[in-house]
Amino acid sequence: SEVVTNSELSTYKILNANNLVLLEGSLEGIESNLIK
Repeated sequence: SEVVTNSELSTYKILNANNLVLLEGSLEGIESNLIK
């Protein structure tokens, strides 16, 4: 398993994750990070 912060999260890591747990407070940061 791997724990990453929203600044380290990439589309590649999301697509290759067997399980993905998102905390509600992190969604805004993740969304802005993936739009870049």
